[in-house]
Amino acid sequence: MALAQGLSDDQRHHLHRVLRLKDGDAVIVTDGAGSLRHCRLVDSGLEPEGDVDTVGRPSPQVGVVQAVPAARKLDEITRMVAEVGAAWLQPVITSASSPFARDAAGAERRQRRLEAIAVSAMEQSRSRWLLEVRQPMALADATTSMGDAVVVVLDPVADRSLREVADDASTYAVVVGPESGWSMDERSLLGSARVRLGSEILRTEHAAMAAVSAILARGGRW
Repeated sequence: MALAQGLSDDQRHHLHRVLRLKDGDAVIVTDGAGSLRHCRLVDSGLEPEGDVDTVGRPSPQVGVVQAVPAARKLDEITRMVAEVGAAWLQPVITSASSPFARDAAGAERRQRRLEAIAVSAMEQSRSRWLLEVRQPMALADATTSMGDAVVVVLDPVADRSLREVADDASTYAVVVGPESGWSMDERSLLGSARVRLGSEILRTEHAAMAAVSAILARGGRW
């Protein structure tokens, strides 16, 4: 819920009908970028109480590069990584992606849905930070957009485990492949930064959440 805006109809519905709040009840609002403010619910909307409290971005920051899975699994992935504290989500189109994922028709609608899921997850987790849901792109483009992040490519048969990755980095990028695995060309793009989470093999829609949680716990954010 943005700090500098009034309540939308959807927000009024959520506060009054879903959360069943009444006038005078406490509400915390945030801009999704580190600032929050305590308010009271009143007839006209929200009445501020106290000053805006702003903090810097926590460290480490963890982003997710996720091969677009079948059906609406990306909805679940978006919700889970947002709730555990990921900074950004970059969907990638792979050779295994469905025709639906490649189809430009409806792309804007799908993007709006994922962004709305990220907002809902922020509200659920009471986070100050909104997950940045990026536009889908090809894997080759995604690999060049990760900057100085320590890249962690999840691979259940990798020789290294996640605990062997540098634990003092400020930014990580967790790369999760499709259900059927990467093609040979895609594996060459990803290089050798492969690690396994553990002895268990997780579904593609659960792997990112587990990896983000493990990195944040090791980095002291959990």
